Amino acid sequence: MRTTLDCIPCFIRQALDASRMISADPSFHESVVREVMLWAGRMNMDETPPLLAQQIHRRLRSLTGVADPYRGVKDAANRTALALLPRLSSLVNESIDPLEAAVKFSIAGNLMDLGAKSGISEDEIKESLACALDERILGDYGYFREAVRAAERILYLADNAGEIVLDRLLIERLPLNKV
Repeated sequence: MRTTLDCIPCFIRQALDASRMISADPSFHESVVREVMLWAGRMNMDETPPLLAQQIHRRLRSLTGVADPYRGVKDAANRTALALLPRLSSLVNESIDPLEAAVKFSIAGNLMDLGAKSGISEDEIKESLACALDERILGDYGYFREAVRAAERILYLADNAGEIVLDRLLIERLPLNKV
């Protein structure tokens, strides 16, 4: 993942979103955004976007003393995903290819990434998941299936709140003694 100029507006939006979760004060929002814009002018574009976003969020924590401005949003995403889990698990189990179905739900769950998009509604999450099984997987699924079978060990890097619940569907279909 490479940092490009297109990442800069996203960093600024993330800072604004987080500042709004921390405070209702528009002057605070402005000061945070101005600081991030100054920082963006000095950032090392050779670093990855997740590392740069981490730096922004560390600065927000130091400015505000709030450890996780996304806590409420994460909790809501987890509740939504957990409520959907029994039905999605049934759909995976009933599928002709449960591993493929689990991969599709895991991919669809990435919609819950608040770094990529401001606010996501429960309806948007449900819509994404409702369409997931009808979507085609881009890439070589057969290669993935074979790599899973042949792997001695599998390192699964989990993602954000909400998404991780859907990742569970996939993790449960991997050879658990290898994960």
